[in-house]
Amino acid sequence: MILADSTKFLRRAMAAIAAVVFFTALALASSESVWAQAPPDPPPDESCPPRIMVDFCRDVRGSQGFLLTKGDFTTLAFPGATLTTLFDINNRGQMVGTYVDAQGPTRGGFTHGLAIDKDGVFTTIDVPGPLETEIFGINDRGQMVGAFEDTSGITRGFLLDDGVFTPIDAPGAATETVLFEINNRGQILGGYVDAGGTRRSFVLEDGVFTDFAFPGASRTAGFDINDRSQIVGFYIDDVGPGHGFLLDKGTFITIDIADDSGPQPTQIFAINNRGQMAGNFLDLPASGPLPDVEPVRQFLRDSKGNVTMIDHPEAAPNRTAALALNDRGDIVGSFQTNDQAAGGR
Repeated sequence: MILADSTKFLRRAMAAIAAVVFFTALALASSESVWAQAPPDPPPDESCPPRIMVDFCRDVRGSQGFLLTKGDFTTLAFPGATLTTLFDINNRGQMVGTYVDAQGPTRGGFTHGLAIDKDGVFTTIDVPGPLETEIFGINDRGQMVGAFEDTSGITRGFLLDDGVFTPIDAPGAATETVLFEINNRGQILGGYVDAGGTRRSFVLEDGVFTDFAFPGASRTAGFDINDRSQIVGFYIDDVGPGHGFLLDKGTFITIDIADDSGPQPTQIFAINNRGQMAGNFLDLPASGPLPDVEPVRQFLRDSKGNVTMIDHPEAAPNRTAALALNDRGDIVGSFQTNDQAAGGR
């Protein structure tokens, strides 16, 4: 995630994984929502002050990564970094993500890719240049995918395989290509923005790019692909503020987490080979005023549809983000404490 002078890259990459304000704005703006009578939030400010995440205009100083294993949380923060986020974990226990170095050349610092081995050793991984880098996915072979901003300000995807960086740009991409995941079959899941400003999702396999979209949706975003080629993410239609989906063998299945008020707006960030999923949903009451605290809940959903909530014990309310899981059920993500969240709006 990139701050201050580098906010263009953050806006593109983080649009994929953080949903607190995103979901709230959608719920308020939806014509079919119970909140239709309330005025919608203004669009995110794309020129936020230094050290503020663009998509949310929220202070992110001190955000930390976590690993959740068999109910136990381990905090993982790159030494000296102002922000650490973990985006993926493979079945060998290797993790990847990003951190922000406050001593970097821009006002908000410099964003680096990172890897953590099974022994907990951190390694900085940047596209040569060095160029600001984020790593989003890693498979069991150690192949990594992510995105970087080149010297002309274009966001480009990359594959890192055996120490070699290969830039990847989707056909038709105008300003950005981002690669979110690579499975053990070598299939790569990503997204791009075309010349008309439309965000599109694709799978790259054997050099062939294949776009996909939920039928009738105004936006479809795929976030993870497992070794069965199942894809999860979210889509936006004209009758609600957003839905999770599973794409399996060419068939889309809507998956919205339900509470006492019924199905809720959902985003699914991860799926493993056992069919477990992780993500978040907007926990809204059936009627009445909006809650004072943004009601975004993190969840783990098993293959039978049973749902367990995920909350880091040191996190401020709704400031845990569960972003990936492996076949053992280990989960990684990020969180903010009350003090760290106090700078948000």
